[in-house]
Amino acid sequence: MNRLPVSIASLVVVFVFSICLVFLGVQPLRAGDQGPVAMLMKPQGKVELSKDGKRWRRLTRNKFLFVGYEIRTAAGGSAMLMSQADGATQTLSGATHIRMGSDGPEVVTGALSKPEKSHGALLASLSKRFKNGQLHSVVRRSKGDGKLRLRTARKLTLSARYPDLVWNNLGPEYSYQVMVGDKSWKVAPGQDKLVRFTLKGIEPGKHPYVVTVSKAGKEVYAPKKKGTLHWMDQAANASLTAELAKLEEMAPGDAMMQGALLDQFGLRVAAMDLYRHHFKRYPEDNDMRPLLIEAYFSLKLTKLHQEEAFLYNKQSFEELSFD
Repeated sequence: MNRLPVSIASLVVVFVFSICLVFLGVQPLRAGDQGPVAMLMKPQGKVELSKDGKRWRRLTRNKFLFVGYEIRTAAGGSAMLMSQADGATQTLSGATHIRMGSDGPEVVTGALSKPEKSHGALLASLSKRFKNGQLHSVVRRSKGDGKLRLRTARKLTLSARYPDLVWNNLGPEYSYQVMVGDKSWKVAPGQDKLVRFTLKGIEPGKHPYVVTVSKAGKEVYAPKKKGTLHWMDQAANASLTAELAKLEEMAPGDAMMQGALLDQFGLRVAAMDLYRHHFKRYPEDNDMRPLLIEAYFSLKLTKLHQEEAFLYNKQSFEELSFD
């Protein structure tokens, strides 16, 4: 009996599992299902990561670590390790090899400094978002009834610095009207999968908001209930600015961490934008994709949510199949 080449056989496995994802809503088992347990920061010199202890690749940027991941530094190399549990930091010296366990890093060879207090609240809050994203990463067939409807986030926080409102694009034949309090704007049809509208002139505080749908100049859908839009005040903006400055010192230019911080402040659209930016630069960073999946889900961006969930599961199956 002829056997398929290994590479082709692996592709067949991936294809079959992908079909299962769509029709059965099945998820693969992943080593990172419990979420990241630490973050590696500021790698200097030669620092390498392995997910299985066999294949190693060099790290030149910050990286979230999961149970089972291994890190090793060459002589003269170093990095910082921040715990998800309590935010404590440790330094990896040169010629050090560690393995991430559920209770923290385990030293295989070399030296790891004693834990020191640091800014850990951000990593701790990230864990909940990650787990929610895992729950929403199952790909299911659409069971729509064919009726036109537009869902938007029930609660949303925006600010003068992050003023964009987003929703699903229902098609090029539809236009929209945005109403926030007693203000309203007409929004032309879009071509992208999401429609983005920048709000202006909103006073700080909470406001009812709604997005209605029109076709050929006639309203064809209006939600029964309005959502709540919270526009950040000056004090909240100042607090966010200060936290962003601290984060930039700790993790310069890290879009994923910046997104997690904006998520903490309720700025989900801005967080989504940063997550998207991260995966555009690092599409292979699949373990952290649940954060983007959760952002899409909470913003009711159904098409993007399903596409990202499918990609997450597909890449996870590929990793399993090619091991």
